[in-house]
Amino acid sequence: MKVEKQLQVDSISGASLVNDWVDYKLKETEIASEMIKPLEDEDSVRRQLNNIIIDDDVILIYVGYENNTLIANKADYQVDESIDIRQMEWYKDALTNEGIYLSDPYDDVVTGKEVVTFSKKLTDENGKIVGVIALDVSLEDVHTHIKEINLYDGKEDIFVVGNAGQIIANKKEGDRSKDASAENDEVDAISSVTVTIKEEDNIKENVGELTDTAILDKISKSATGAFRAKHDGAELIYYYRLIPGTAWKIVIEVPYEIVENEIKPIIKDLSVFILIVSAISLGVVAFMVLVLMKRILLRLAEKVNQIAEGDLTVSVDRMLVNSTDVIGTTAKAIEGMKEQLAFIVNGLKMSLVQLNDVVTEVKDSTVELQDQSEETSATVEELSAGMEESSATTEEVSASMITVRDNLNNIVTITENSMQMIDGISVKAERIKDEAKEATFKANAIYQESKTELDKAIRKAKMVEDIKSLADAIREIANTTNLLSLNASIEAARAGEHGKGFAVVADEIKTLAEQSKATVEQIQNKIVTVVEAVENLAERSNQLIEFIDDQVINDYKHMVSIGESYSKDANDIRADVEALVKVIEELAASGEQITTAITEISTTISESAAGTDQIAQQSAIIVQRVNTINDSMKVLSERNEAIEQIISKFTV
Repeated sequence: MKVEKQLQVDSISGASLVNDWVDYKLKETEIASEMIKPLEDEDSVRRQLNNIIIDDDVILIYVGYENNTLIANKADYQVDESIDIRQMEWYKDALTNEGIYLSDPYDDVVTGKEVVTFSKKLTDENGKIVGVIALDVSLEDVHTHIKEINLYDGKEDIFVVGNAGQIIANKKEGDRSKDASAENDEVDAISSVTVTIKEEDNIKENVGELTDTAILDKISKSATGAFRAKHDGAELIYYYRLIPGTAWKIVIEVPYEIVENEIKPIIKDLSVFILIVSAISLGVVAFMVLVLMKRILLRLAEKVNQIAEGDLTVSVDRMLVNSTDVIGTTAKAIEGMKEQLAFIVNGLKMSLVQLNDVVTEVKDSTVELQDQSEETSATVEELSAGMEESSATTEEVSASMITVRDNLNNIVTITENSMQMIDGISVKAERIKDEAKEATFKANAIYQESKTELDKAIRKAKMVEDIKSLADAIREIANTTNLLSLNASIEAARAGEHGKGFAVVADEIKTLAEQSKATVEQIQNKIVTVVEAVENLAERSNQLIEFIDDQVINDYKHMVSIGESYSKDANDIRADVEALVKVIEELAASGEQITTAITEISTTISESAAGTDQIAQQSAIIVQRVNTINDSMKVLSERNEAIEQIISKFTV
């Protein structure tokens, strides 16, 4: 076997160990996401996170939501509110990844351990993204697996390189770090292969002295490859390949001289090594699976014990129930058994409640029946004596009914006479009503005519006010005339002898004006008196009209209403009397029927007296049967209490 082939086999074995560990963590992440998916409220999510069965290397499980809230399985774990978790790498990359996202390694700020994050997006039943679930996992197990690999008596070095070139795990102590500024820019073309290395000369040609950074740079160029180089003065062979399911690479560093000298023994022991590595891988996976199954079975056993103790409120994890393996079948059986037990217990509880109600009802009924039977027995004896008295009483009632019938006939005669009187009252009431209506009509006519004439007279009387206006005009003329006479006297005085005749005329005009003024004042005084008289007359006339309108007319209307009321009352009384006559006639007919019935009752009483003795005997038998039922109900009640004590041990 060529050297390249041997290194390829070694790298595959090492990669298988890491790949098994990654696959196991991917399954843990998938299971956790299935358990969280149907949950909505924060408390349910936190409880379920604590119920998830995980290995010790899982440092933290948490769920981030689209509203920027984060829930972790550790109550004291808090995220700064200023941080937007939706912009963090584990959240964003999980949303764009159809499977499970695996982060690059980083140092956990709380524990200081080197960890990676597995994250997966959560969707609802409609496929809408609601958040991301993530597991922070320590890489200590990967370190352990790498250190356990022994190919060349421990002279080899094996390390796992992350996607960013950082060392994830290293068999030998030390730090191979990738510096951002590469120390060696003279690295020639890299020899690499995708499946197998076909050119043997790939490791025969030394590419020169390389630093750690240059080595990591060279490894990062391809998925799989090999090369020979010097490092710290030693000539080494490097073989690397991509670990399936990750972006990591496993690198085997072997001294060239050891490979050259020991290739044949290695080839001889290769089959043994492969078997050992495979056994270790299988053992690790089997151990992890057994640990997981043990934890699951312990939880199922705990659920079964709780059910056995009567707690039917427990529920098996839906993830286990939905599983299609043996664990799922067992979980389904436990869940089905719990549901059937709960159904039976609930049915028994309901049946016992109904049965207790029936027992109580039967007890009450039997006690009541017993009391009634005893009372019936005493009543029968009293009934026998009462029947003899009833026989004599019926004869007296029969005679009394004859008297009642005669009295009813007399009442019928009296009511017929009363109806004739009522008819007379009705006629008189109609007459009063008609006369009142006629008087009302006449009064209205007189009222309207008088009011019209009176209004005309008042309007004519108010013409006196026009005379007052004329008197005022005459008075004004007299004042003007007096003023003119004064002016004439003045002018006559100026004229001297020529104005004497004019002065005499002026004096006469003055005298006439003063007389006119005095006469006007007398006329005005008379007019005031006349106006007051007219106003008084108008006021009294209005009062008279209002009296007729408010009092007289209303009195006539009231008389009409009284007449109508009397007529209606007479008709109502007539109807009542007619109804009374019918009732009396019916009473008379009923009296005949009662007389006949009393005769029949008398006969029946005689026949019933003979049956009272038989009733008394049957009542005694009923009392005995009731006592027997009471004893049976006591036994049934005791049995119910015993069943209730058994059912009370179950919690549904």
